Amino acid sequence: MIIVKLSEILGQKKLKISDVMAKTGITRPTLTSLYYDKAKGINFDTLDKLCKFLSVSVNDLLLFYDIDIKSITIDFHSLEQGIADNSDNHGIIESGDFKGIIRFEQKHLDDLIFSGHISFDSFNPEKYDSFYEMDLAFNIKGSEFRNTYPDDISDILITTISNKIKQELSEYDDCAVINTVFTKSIMK
Repeated sequence: MIIVKLSEILGQKKLKISDVMAKTGITRPTLTSLYYDKAKGINFDTLDKLCKFLSVSVNDLLLFYDIDIKSITIDFHSLEQGIADNSDNHGIIESGDFKGIIRFEQKHLDDLIFSGHISFDSFNPEKYDSFYEMDLAFNIKGSEFRNTYPDDISDILITTISNKIKQELSEYDDCAVINTVFTKSIMK
C-alpha cells in the first residue's frame, strides 16, 4: 500500500492546493486526487515538481507499507426500520448493529474484526431533500496490528471501513447519509 502524504505536508507548510497549482502548473484534479490519497498513479514529472516546490524527498511524499486488503465483509444484524418517514413516505432505518472482518493478502497479518452501530440522527429536508442523517460508531480489534503499522494505516482502515459500511448500508436504504463517524482506537 502506498500512502500519499500531500495533505499533511501542505498542512505543515500552511499551503493550499491553489498555491501549489499556481507555482507548479500541476492541474487541480491531479493535486486533489493526490491530496485525498485517491490517485491511481503519479507521473514522474509531477512527482519531481512537487518534491522541488515543497522541498521534500520522494520518501517524505510517498510512504510504502507492505499491506494490502484482500476483502472486507460486513454483516448487518438487527436493522430496525423506523416509524419516522421522509418526504417520500419511505420508512427509514432508525438503528442497527453490524460486525465485520478485514482480511489481508499478507499471510502474516491477522484478520481485523470490527463491530459497531448505526443510528438515526436527523432528517433535514433543507439540507438533503429526501435524505436523512445517520451516525456511525465502530471499533476495530486485531492482535499486534497497532504495533506493526503506524497511524497512517489506521486512518486508511477507518476510512475504508466507513466507506464499505456506507456502500453496504445503501443496499438496505439508499436515503441514508452518514453524518458522523465515531471510532475507538485499534486495540491489541
